[in-house]
Amino acid sequence: MCLMYDLKIGDLVAIKHPYKKTYLKKGIIISESSNDVTVKWFSYDKNFFMEKKDDLFSELNKKYLLSYQTVNRYQLDSFLHLLNPS
Repeated sequence: MCLMYDLKIGDLVAIKHPYKKTYLKKGIIISESSNDVTVKWFSYDKNFFMEKKDDLFSELNKKYLLSYQTVNRYQLDSFLHLLNPS
């Protein structure tokens, strides 16, 4: 597991499933500052986010899960995992 303050632009990151050895979302760091990093999400676990249940979930998932997210580097419960450094 990487430390949040070590992440930099171009790093491939993920959010892990809480119980399984899979990833819920994968993304890339597109900007950084001394206090936070911004991730552009590009994939997500369609089963976990119920996409196969209804077409409505598919549209909502694309809009909200494949967005940008700013994450504080120093949060105590860091949840981003480094998959591949830039």
